[in-house]
Amino acid sequence: MTSTQPPRGPRGLRRDPRLAWAVGGVALCCALALGAFVAVGQALLMSMLSEDEQAAWRALTSDRWPVLLLPGVALVGAAAAVAAALYRRLVAAPAQLAEQARVLLTTPGGRTVGSASWPADLRALAQTLEALAAQREQLRADVAQEVARASRAIGQERNRLAALMSELTQGVVVCNLDGRILLYNHRARLQFRLLQAASPSSSLSLGGADLIGLGRSIYATLDRERVTQALQSLQARLQRGAEHPTADFVSPAPGGHLLRVQMAPVRAVEEAADVSPSTRLPGPAALPLTGFVLMLQTQPAAATEPRAPEVEDSREDHGPHAGEAIDPTDSRPVFYDFDLFAHRDTDQALEDRSLAALSFTIFDTETTGLDPSGGDEILQIGAVRMVYGKLLRGERFDQLVDPRRSIPSASIPIHGITPERVRGQPPIEQVLPAFHRYAHDTVLVAHNAAFDMRFLQLKESTTGLRFDQPVLDTLLLSAVLHPQQDSHRLEAIAERLGVRVVGRHTALGDALVTAEVFQKLVPLLADRGIHTLGQALAASRQSGYASLSY
Repeated sequence: MTSTQPPRGPRGLRRDPRLAWAVGGVALCCALALGAFVAVGQALLMSMLSEDEQAAWRALTSDRWPVLLLPGVALVGAAAAVAAALYRRLVAAPAQLAEQARVLLTTPGGRTVGSASWPADLRALAQTLEALAAQREQLRADVAQEVARASRAIGQERNRLAALMSELTQGVVVCNLDGRILLYNHRARLQFRLLQAASPSSSLSLGGADLIGLGRSIYATLDRERVTQALQSLQARLQRGAEHPTADFVSPAPGGHLLRVQMAPVRAVEEAADVSPSTRLPGPAALPLTGFVLMLQTQPAAATEPRAPEVEDSREDHGPHAGEAIDPTDSRPVFYDFDLFAHRDTDQALEDRSLAALSFTIFDTETTGLDPSGGDEILQIGAVRMVYGKLLRGERFDQLVDPRRSIPSASIPIHGITPERVRGQPPIEQVLPAFHRYAHDTVLVAHNAAFDMRFLQLKESTTGLRFDQPVLDTLLLSAVLHPQQDSHRLEAIAERLGVRVVGRHTALGDALVTAEVFQKLVPLLADRGIHTLGQALAASRQSGYASLSY
């Protein structure tokens, strides 16, 4: 069961500290003013009385002074209450409106602003802002429609390419020069899934985790040295004037198999005569390359020994191996994102890289309860990946887990996971390696991440796996961006940002909602001057919620 509302943490954490300072200041000023008034009044009164009258007055008030202070205390309390009401009306409500207006300005999508508790003039201003935002969204939609009409021809060309790729009975993977996958067809996906299934660690394929995926490095699957040698062979052929050079190499694959790979270059278009040197392979006469194509053929390990890449043109048929159990009719669709050609890995430290240039795994867990240290266990893990700001809904992770303990009946109506659903499912010791591989080389993101990460950390000793990559928390980021808002629950943030909540209290559903929320938080963070991962982590640590622990 996912922790839907984080605990309050330290006392007063959820209160606006500025409100406390304002009310405290007013109360102190009133108390000082009252004390001064009483002192001056006492002095004036005593100056008007005789000595006998002064002695009588002191005798009368010596043991009754607490009663005389009650009106003053009531006056101070009333002044503090009035100050709090005025603060909420004149300071807090405008600040909330400013935060919500910033969301309207920065993130697309219709949503409402304002609150019924606000004064009428602020509600009217909020309605005006909504109308202006709606007009701007309509203008944006009109511009987007014109751009889409102008780009339709390019989209048709991409669709034709995708259709052709999907019809191939051979696995095809396209990478940029950093080895980041930007296209693969379903045939390649099936080939790698068969290799995973044949691996002694076949649990790595649980949850839909594949060996390949958009934005992932091909070097997690293929030997880097052999790929580099093949690229050098292609470069040599291009420098000698070959029009269609290819190079073959063999790389070890999971399950004791070998992958026979044919590589072809992807060159820059003729119009890009000023291609940046960063897109060229090393060499005195290097020609502009933007990536490479890999055509895959699986073969048993005993068929051949790994050999160096061949420089000769290769024209032989690389159809499926006779022993492969892949249905050639199951070859659609093709998965691609050609925009990845424009992205290159840098030598910057991870924390110095822009949030828009990173890969994220946004995940959520459903659990038997809210006490990981007290014996509660994971029931389900769901995740989705975001690469360079794009949400890859098709490459998701979703796996039920056998907790090997009873599921409290009180939690079943929340997450809907019954003992029957988890019976026969793999235990966490098999699921975590698959999720660990799925999240490899990415930054983790979750809502109230301390809760989910605690469950993962408690399994380090039994699985030998550590999730040691940086972690961002949408709860903390929301608190940093919108400190005046009343709630930072996932549903409240989604409503503010115009994110539709679907599949709540399922691991994958919550992960998708969190991913859309995070996608809209990134430009809001940039608007606040928070551009890099390091800046986001530092800002998160300043939130009062950062002290939460489980």
